[in-house]
Amino acid sequence: MRKRFYALLPLIGIWISGCDFRQEAIGLSNWSIDFSRNETAFPLYIWNLNPYIADLTVELEPTEDWILLSRTKLTSAAPDDPEKGPFDKQVVFVRVDRYQLDKGEHKGKIKITSNGVKPKTVDVRVLMDYDGRLDPLNATDVTAVYSKPYLIDFVFGLRDAKNRPVVADPALFLVEGLEDDEPVRPESGIQIRRAKSRQLKVDLIMDYSAPMQDIFGAIPAMEDLIINTLLPALGPETLIGITEFHRDDQPPTDVADFTVDQAFIRERIRGIQSDIVGGWYSGSRLYDGIVFSSQKFDKNSALQESRYAIVFTTGVDTSSRYYLDEAVQAASDKGIRLFVVGFGEEANLPVLLDLASRTDGEYFEATEINLIPSAVADIINSLNGQYILRWATLQRRDETSFIPSFSIRLGNGRVIYESKKRFYVGSYEGDVLEAKLQLTNASSPVSTVAVLRAQYVPRFLQRMRFYVLSRFPFETSLVQTADDGLAGDWSLNIQEDEGTSGYWIDIRSDSGRSLPFAAFGPLLRFDFSGPLPEDAPLFEAFAADNSIYSGGVSLDVTGFDELEEDSDTPEDEILPDME
Repeated sequence: MRKRFYALLPLIGIWISGCDFRQEAIGLSNWSIDFSRNETAFPLYIWNLNPYIADLTVELEPTEDWILLSRTKLTSAAPDDPEKGPFDKQVVFVRVDRYQLDKGEHKGKIKITSNGVKPKTVDVRVLMDYDGRLDPLNATDVTAVYSKPYLIDFVFGLRDAKNRPVVADPALFLVEGLEDDEPVRPESGIQIRRAKSRQLKVDLIMDYSAPMQDIFGAIPAMEDLIINTLLPALGPETLIGITEFHRDDQPPTDVADFTVDQAFIRERIRGIQSDIVGGWYSGSRLYDGIVFSSQKFDKNSALQESRYAIVFTTGVDTSSRYYLDEAVQAASDKGIRLFVVGFGEEANLPVLLDLASRTDGEYFEATEINLIPSAVADIINSLNGQYILRWATLQRRDETSFIPSFSIRLGNGRVIYESKKRFYVGSYEGDVLEAKLQLTNASSPVSTVAVLRAQYVPRFLQRMRFYVLSRFPFETSLVQTADDGLAGDWSLNIQEDEGTSGYWIDIRSDSGRSLPFAAFGPLLRFDFSGPLPEDAPLFEAFAADNSIYSGGVSLDVTGFDELEEDSDTPEDEILPDME
């Protein structure tokens, strides 16, 4: 018997050393996540199931870089009962970065650990039907826009192999265009410019509801980064508005209509908490806020503007009259891209990603306060990484049609894109000798500003002369090249008209270089002294002097009698609250 006893001791030692005496404490909603072809974020719930651990802190670590987690650390309170709970379930949204994956099946794991308790593992699987890895240069969200006279525009973003925005001087790009298989000739005016050269219009949708207020420091940090970082980066010619929502029983508020007056925008942001919210906040109307913001953009100028709404929110919606799909549709109908900044560790990632992806926008993570600066920096880079490629076809047979395409080179990267729709020459016939100019109101309640922009210019344009008459004093300046001004290096001469109280504004190229054919961008800015009466037109007259041109060249100026911009719906009819 004694021999048998001693013989068992080594076996017992082996059995004891192989046991894990750590406590069970980590509860999981899933042991595996199979994304397959699904691109939606998956909610993984984790909780403390041990009543003897007051606060269980766990850390999450993916084994593969392509597994993305909304947070990597969380704390869950102890349950009253290990079987019945209630349990303090914490959510972690799991995503897959398909840009890192080639074609085929991919597997990874999420390791979930905490000191002194048994670790857990979640298996992750994803299936790729294509190679998702990016080339050195990639065009994203490409839109082809055709217009008169014979104009072909491609609007797109550029990304590198790590899916980062490519921000570069357009002069560094080597650009080629094709009409079917025929190369586009230089005399077609082929050019690439920053998308901000077209009127950039941005509405800031700011969440002041209870879920946002409950995140310590989120709102002051949001306001500070917008005021001190985002606004200066948008530039002086960007039209900026503000929409906010903070109560379930009230519709969103139009804090500021579109204006270039950034001092006014800063002042309005600083007053939202005290003057509008006033310490009274409740449920969230996120979807209503997006619909409300979309109604501030008019229908008729979509082709002349680059439109964005930057949404700062937790993604929680408790009280909207509109649904998620209706919010997406409202933005899409007006050509608005949603840049969505998600706040808080439990930001509603599926909603935020859906809003961004279905409007060709982007999602930016601010789950922790210290991530807000990087989110704002990413927004700025994304805006600066947007471009417009344009040319005017030289083909003139009405029955001719073709598929436009382009290629862009930068360094060792090259991107090629072919339009999905044909260009029918006869449908876009127009006068190639007539410049198209547009006056835009960029005022605020405390300042009055108008901007003259070129939508298209003919060949060999080296001078413009305008007769301007207004009852109110104003100052005229050229929009500088650094601000995407089309004639920033031209000279400006202003003379009073002897027979009237008007002025002749004469701008010309001192170097003898013409504006690029078919170019577009801001030209002149008119700053009036303070706010004007609402019913008073800014200009009594605004006309181009076409007598200085020969060969049929002319300038057509529109908008001077339409400077008071109307929204599609009167303010008191937007989002009515029915009793």
